[in-house]
Amino acid sequence: MPKWLLFSVLTLVFWGFWPVLPKALTRELSGYHIQTLSTAGLLPILAFMLLSWRRQWRAFQLRGVVIAFVAGLFGALGNVAYYEALSSSQQASTVITLGALYPVVTVVLAMALLRERPHFLQLAGIVLALGAIYVFNPLGEGTDLQSVSVYAFLPIGFYGVAGLLQKVSTRTLSSELACFWFLAAFVPVAAWCIVRDDSLSWSHSAKDWAILGGVGLTYALGNWTLLAAFAAGGKASVVTPLTGLYYVVALPILVGVFGEKIGTREWWGIGLSVAAVVGLSFERASPGNPPAPQQ
Repeated sequence: MPKWLLFSVLTLVFWGFWPVLPKALTRELSGYHIQTLSTAGLLPILAFMLLSWRRQWRAFQLRGVVIAFVAGLFGALGNVAYYEALSSSQQASTVITLGALYPVVTVVLAMALLRERPHFLQLAGIVLALGAIYVFNPLGEGTDLQSVSVYAFLPIGFYGVAGLLQKVSTRTLSSELACFWFLAAFVPVAAWCIVRDDSLSWSHSAKDWAILGGVGLTYALGNWTLLAAFAAGGKASVVTPLTGLYYVVALPILVGVFGEKIGTREWWGIGLSVAAVVGLSFERASPGNPPAPQQ
């Protein structure tokens, strides 16, 4: 199995747990509060990276750092909108699958700006992945647009741009450094959330703190493995649709733990997702993008 594919599958697993964890909170929190408090789950990853790869800090690439940091800002703002939509919706599966439309933005940008050209099997996988996302998304038959929070649409653009910038950052940084600066951008966003909202409460049960920490941790680990997939040569136009299928992991959890229902449409989406993974897993014998330098 190619390294980029292995890292992509790990991203699927981490991100499959990430969006459903807020549903387990014992009290309702706003998107700003979840984003701010879940930043605690990022701190152990940031500390580990800072202490473990001190040699890599000698190869400081300002361009890569800026790109990774800006990608993190887009990702953090996308999370604020995402959590806000989750907290205001009774149907988490609707928000999760709508947010999964973001690969459309990344694929278009990668092909237009990075000149990425997947081969025909991967292109078929991209089409199947986007088709699966469409089948899963709630804007199909019988869906009332007015019932969907505007916050549920914002992550599509934020995450789409962040995915492209993450790929670009690994051209000059190792995946570890790119991940560090991506996650570091969440700290000032959390500080901004604290300043703008004086209703933020730090008094929560141990269970809720564990869940909030898990939200940040699974998100951080998923981004780490995503950047590792990019650094291992995975194309943004291939890796992004593949990792965008994380709802295939999330939906069974929503059904088994939270009692949400999966209908015929969702089963079709799962079938298309499996076919997409098969198509996206193929790669040419010749090397693609060179791996990021390991300092």
